Amino acid sequence: MNPKVLLCLVLPLLIGCHDRKGGKQSHFEHDHHVAHHWPRNLQDASRKIRVRIKSHSEDGSDSESIYSEIVDLVSWVPEISADTDITEKQWIPINDRAQAIRSNLNAASSGLTADDCEQLESLCVLIEEVLKTPKRKDDSGNQSREVVH
Repeated sequence: MNPKVLLCLVLPLLIGCHDRKGGKQSHFEHDHHVAHHWPRNLQDASRKIRVRIKSHSEDGSDSESIYSEIVDLVSWVPEISADTDITEKQWIPINDRAQAIRSNLNAASSGLTADDCEQLESLCVLIEEVLKTPKRKDDSGNQSREVVH
């Protein structure tokens, strides 16, 4: 084959494969935006909720943004907890409490009440209790957290 013909066939492929500055790197790039307040794990979600409750009550300057982040964090708790090694029996109360709190926060749409803060704190306490439970092996040999009452 003529080298010029080969070059003409290969050149468009090479040009199309280089990294374009500012261009998409994948077809799913739009799905990969991670919010700056996305928690690393369930414990971090609890910590971030508490930090934002404190910030919201102390600082009214950006309270709408903080309130929005609290709503985000609470809505992410069920997903994040589902990605841990807790049992379904432990996950259900976390999910139920997070869903109830999120519904209350969405209905209010601004500002945390004392009751909201108490509910958020109870979610954080529940998360900590679940994470403190000892791990045990189930019948299949997998580790999971034992439910302690």
